[in-house]
Amino acid sequence: MRPSTRASSADGGALLGPFVTTSARCRKSADSRAWIMEAARYGKAAVIKRRSEIAYGDDHPFAYCNDRPISGTMIRYRPAPGFVGDDTFVFTIRFVDGEVRTKRVNVHVE
Repeated sequence: MRPSTRASSADGGALLGPFVTTSARCRKSADSRAWIMEAARYGKAAVIKRRSEIAYGDDHPFAYCNDRPISGTMIRYRPAPGFVGDDTFVFTIRFVDGEVRTKRVNVHVE
């Protein structure tokens, strides 16, 4: 099962993820791979490995795992210095079972 995408402010930008596959015991069973397919125009999006928290939706069968620490693949966006406005980027993620998802992310920087 996979956590839903969660964005949070950190280090002057936003983090999406973690993108991992977990077991019913809330343990990571596999890490995902990700690529930036279309770069952000007014900032930088990067694939990183980082410790975060599991973030399944409240109605997900594994929601009891939410907020437990886990290390995994994340996407970090950082705006260019002084940039205020809207930006966008595209990333592709491949889960261990072979499922591939491509997402366009719209970012509003204030």
